[in-house]
Amino acid sequence: MRTASAAVALAALGAAIASCAYYNGLYNANRLVKEAERAEREGLESEARSLWSQAAVKAESVAARYPESKYRDDALLVWGRSLQSIGECERGITPLALALESSPDSTIRRQSRLLLGRCYYETGEYQGADSVLTRLAVSLDSAVAVPALLWRGQARLAAGLYDAAVSDLVGCGLPQAQFPLALAYTYDRQPLAAQHVLLSAQVGSAQEHQWLSVLNAVGGRYPDVAGTVVDHLVERADLSIDGTAMLLLQDGERRLEGGRPDHAVVRFRQLMDLAPGSRVAAIAQVELVQAELRLADGVDQLPAMLERVRAVELEEEDSKRLRLLQLSTDLELAVAGLTAPWPTGGQTHFAGGGPDLDLFMAAEAMRYEWSAVTLAVALLREVPLRFPRSPIAPKALLAAAWLDPTRADSLLAVLHRDYPSSPYTLVLRGAAGDEYTALEDSLRTLLKARQRPTSNR
Repeated sequence: MRTASAAVALAALGAAIASCAYYNGLYNANRLVKEAERAEREGLESEARSLWSQAAVKAESVAARYPESKYRDDALLVWGRSLQSIGECERGITPLALALESSPDSTIRRQSRLLLGRCYYETGEYQGADSVLTRLAVSLDSAVAVPALLWRGQARLAAGLYDAAVSDLVGCGLPQAQFPLALAYTYDRQPLAAQHVLLSAQVGSAQEHQWLSVLNAVGGRYPDVAGTVVDHLVERADLSIDGTAMLLLQDGERRLEGGRPDHAVVRFRQLMDLAPGSRVAAIAQVELVQAELRLADGVDQLPAMLERVRAVELEEEDSKRLRLLQLSTDLELAVAGLTAPWPTGGQTHFAGGGPDLDLFMAAEAMRYEWSAVTLAVALLREVPLRFPRSPIAPKALLAAAWLDPTRADSLLAVLHRDYPSSPYTLVLRGAAGDEYTALEDSLRTLLKARQRPTSNR
């Protein structure tokens, strides 16, 4: 009897010790969770991440060591939540799914379901997120339904179900839904609705990276909508100078790439006034010149543009992206041709090239590399004016006539009048011969020998 009693006592003592260890482990995990939440509220991201990581380790240990405990589901939930909080949702899915499946506690199941749906979304399993969250989204409990609608809406947005995403994101009514809702409206081809959301959205410097991302996406499809929102943000002046400067830079770049150099010029100048001497202002200076090249209808401003480009100092990565070396070289060619002494007699030959060839090459660069067709025409017209005896002058007239149909008749009239025996004039008359082929071969060889820096596009 004494032996049996001792065995029972030892078993009870062992159970008590195990229970105590379990509770201590779970208590410590929950304490770490509260400290992590406090660190997040105070903006201490690094400290919060460390505390969440510790909480995950503690909770995992408790769940693994005491699989039969009725409180194991609490540990599973803490484990999964902690992993989600540090961005390790792939690992968090397993404990959250186990808690959802096994817990008799409806509160734990709801919390696990919500976190599981969010983890499915964050790992790209959008259909799984939709399925898991739907049960919560139809709940009469707004504390459950509202966040479920937020994350299901984002999952549907990512899955391309834009109309359904709009419905969810409007229904949740949370401030953090404003950016995904604007994207959903954009992709659902409702630009004015997207604009309304962004114009009424909360503005804060903590959201600057989100503004940049969202406006890039919206501006890619509806640049005028993005431009209106940028104007609104600049007027409100709620963002930092750096954040506002980046908004202006990106909007200017969108306008430049979208064929609106006039709008781009406005943005780049705004930026340079706002943040003079900054890295983004230096970038804007280069892109301002690129925009001005597209707007130029004459050659008078090219020397000043070259000086502005030469004065810019950029980091190597920015310089390559903007093709600064190529831009400088192309402007140098143009200016060299425009400032060279005018010939007094004789004929320019292709051997070695000369300022006439510089002008021609600069015109080709403006046309093909910088989308400045009007400026290219102006440079081509300068060739016969400045170097009338150059064998490339007739070719320049032909190229200008082809690029500018409105002046084609007058340009071709000059060609026939001043260069009646040029191989290029004879080509128009259907009389091309060996002289034309030899001239083109010679020009091609010379152009190849004088290659400019290659494009980084």
